[in-house]
Amino acid sequence: MSFTSKKLLLSTKQQSTQSGSLGWTAATMPSVANWRSVAYGEGRFVAISITSSNKAAYSDDGITWINATMPSVANWQSVTYGEGRFVAISSGSNIVAYSDDGITWTAATMFSSGDFGSITYGRGRFVAVVYSFTATSNKATYSDDGVTWIDVTLPSTGSWKSVTYGEGRFVAVRDFSNKAAYSDDGITWIDTTLPSNSDWESVTYGEGRFVAIASGSNKAAYSDDGITWINATMPSVLSWDSVTYGEGRFVAIASGSASAAYSDDGITWTAATLPSNISWRSVTYGEGRFVAVGGINSNTAAYTNLSTFPTTWTAATMPISHNWNSVTYGEGRFVAVAYVGTSAAYSDDGVTWTSSTLPSFANWVSVTYGEGRFVAVATGSTSASYSNDGITWTSMTMPSNASWQSVTYGEGRFVAVATGSTSAAYSDDGITWTAAVLPSSSNWESVTYGKGRFVAVAAQTTSAAYSDDGITWAASTLPSSSPVWYSVTYGKGRFVVVAGGAGSTSAAYSDDGITWTSVTLPIGRSWISVTYGEGRFVAVATGSTSALHSDDGITWTSTNISNSSYWSAVAYGEGRFVATAGAQAAAFMTPIKN
Repeated sequence: MSFTSKKLLLSTKQQSTQSGSLGWTAATMPSVANWRSVAYGEGRFVAISITSSNKAAYSDDGITWINATMPSVANWQSVTYGEGRFVAISSGSNIVAYSDDGITWTAATMFSSGDFGSITYGRGRFVAVVYSFTATSNKATYSDDGVTWIDVTLPSTGSWKSVTYGEGRFVAVRDFSNKAAYSDDGITWIDTTLPSNSDWESVTYGEGRFVAIASGSNKAAYSDDGITWINATMPSVLSWDSVTYGEGRFVAIASGSASAAYSDDGITWTAATLPSNISWRSVTYGEGRFVAVGGINSNTAAYTNLSTFPTTWTAATMPISHNWNSVTYGEGRFVAVAYVGTSAAYSDDGVTWTSSTLPSFANWVSVTYGEGRFVAVATGSTSASYSNDGITWTSMTMPSNASWQSVTYGEGRFVAVATGSTSAAYSDDGITWTAAVLPSSSNWESVTYGKGRFVAVAAQTTSAAYSDDGITWAASTLPSSSPVWYSVTYGKGRFVVVAGGAGSTSAAYSDDGITWTSVTLPIGRSWISVTYGEGRFVAVATGSTSALHSDDGITWTSTNISNSSYWSAVAYGEGRFVATAGAQAAAFMTPIKN
């Protein structure tokens, strides 16, 4: 989807997001330190501390924290997560550290020393920029694994305070200037201009928009492409220190105060109150909540409460009567495809749907989104298609005529699996596909991605499979062969699969995609689809008006989804769960932000 089209989507989308106030609760870090940066990845929050420290901490819920140890004493400045790995950088040295679990850390070395102040991850690459209070720099550095680093040059000299990534673009901002820079690969950078000379402290990206905040002022700015910036105003003049994005909301915190602010569009901001007045330094989002850390010689942290789930869903209407077999979400847009024909549909809010046309008549069964592109596959053919906006579709060809059943995306790669065979396929652009081989000939029904791993499940068998690259697959075993394992998803550091068949109460979970544990669902239905969003798993059933949700993929609660009994798919996007069914039925459920 282009940056221009995302700009048009943002205002429409925000009108449909159910908002609430932002309430914070105090938490306690496991030790007193100068907590400098917090990040979230694959079910875990990780924090690091500055001022000649080797202190780190981790938490699986953002509330209860446990000590961890960095590999050396350093001024640890910034931590991020990408491709199954946490990476932390330090200032005044060439020391870097990485961890695959946020607990055990390993030292690595930058190409050269510097006051590295901010790190981000995108497009399969870690990118860090250099700041300095005593000197200026035009240095950035990148790494494809967090271990081996290569220096590059930023377009101007200054104190580069923050870098982020969004939809194919890295963006960095400088303090005490009006300078920013952008790069589509993290290597070659281009200068651009912010709307005012300010102490630009932090930049983030969310749903088609970059947002930057400035310290010691009420200045903010936003950009829908990372190039052209427009002024915005924070609710008060403060030392705004960190901004992040999660589930339809930008959130900023201020150092030396109890002040926070939130915005549903990055333009209009509302004040909120943190639980104490300290030097708040960093905020992140994960598992349905915002988490903040900071303080000088402090053990104070803060978190927001999870959203509240309504007990019922709201009906919506698809544009035509059809078997809407699959729905997905990407960058401000829900997209659905229908079985048998050329019918597709799109919606910018999950409520109002518009018809679109697929490029060929086929049995379209699955659609996904990744890196600016929607991709759909069809069963019993070589037909597939892609769209950069979810409206206009272009044909492409799968590597074999197979019963393609499911497609997903993870870290730069699309992966599809076929039922009744060993056929799989992968593509780095969603256009050109290469064949791969699954470990057994089974009725492969669903594939997902998480924790650096693709995971596929098969119906009416114990067969499952996993792959760390989408090319080479290994077998694993589901806990039972009697259910029809229909759908697998990933969230909160956990893979979750649900089963159909008359009166099925079967589900299973795995924390690594290899070893699976059985779960008994509270009601017996033919569970057809499961997804994850805003800290919760949600499943829908065919032949039923029941839905389920779970905070952990183990303990489930039932809800009602009453306007159809032929549900086929569920997806999450921008603060809303959306389900599609046969005929013209659709439904949505919007958790209430607390």
